[in-house]
Amino acid sequence: MSTESTTSRRRPLASADLETTGLDPARHDAWEIAIVHRGIDGVVSEYLWQKRPSEQALLEAEPEALRISRYHERMVVPKGAEALDMITGRTLTLGELFKEVHGLLDGAILIGSNVGAFDADFLRRMLGAAPWHYRPVCAATLAAGFLYSAEPSVMPGETRAFSTGAVSKHMGVLQPGPDERHTALPDARWAFDLYNTVCSSPGARERYRVNLVDGAA
Repeated sequence: MSTESTTSRRRPLASADLETTGLDPARHDAWEIAIVHRGIDGVVSEYLWQKRPSEQALLEAEPEALRISRYHERMVVPKGAEALDMITGRTLTLGELFKEVHGLLDGAILIGSNVGAFDADFLRRMLGAAPWHYRPVCAATLAAGFLYSAEPSVMPGETRAFSTGAVSKHMGVLQPGPDERHTALPDARWAFDLYNTVCSSPGARERYRVNLVDGAA
């Protein structure tokens, strides 16, 4: 049963992606956080931060997680600082960082790739709250369902898994390149574009894309 009426207020969109020291939010930390935010006025803004993981989280880090996200090569928070705004170069305390992230997610529809089963858990633990709308949206699953209903021949049926690469190709959305995968902002942009390609009217799709591509990638 729905708990919202069809006249519910418009909400901002927040496409979030995190790079973490492992898969368990109880033991591991997010160290890179990106948000592509679209306000109710339609303005799209990008945010990217890095924060130093706790010493305990680094001790318990999964080496493969650090390798895939290239933690040791890409961590640039200055020595003695807790966090860094990667867009402005401003150093932040953890409290300042959490306040900024909370403000962007407050009341927003949280979107991403597997966001409800991964990123949301880390964000909830980091912020001590879940300020976003109660129903996060996995952009890849949304697009796969859209494709299956519109063009069943291009999508696997029954219980076979779909690939995000195939979904992106058929939706004409550019995936992050080899040097960008598993970095927070390109992955957040990809989910944002995929969501808007499904949910925007054709005339608005290019307006709300941040990675423009003509046709299939």
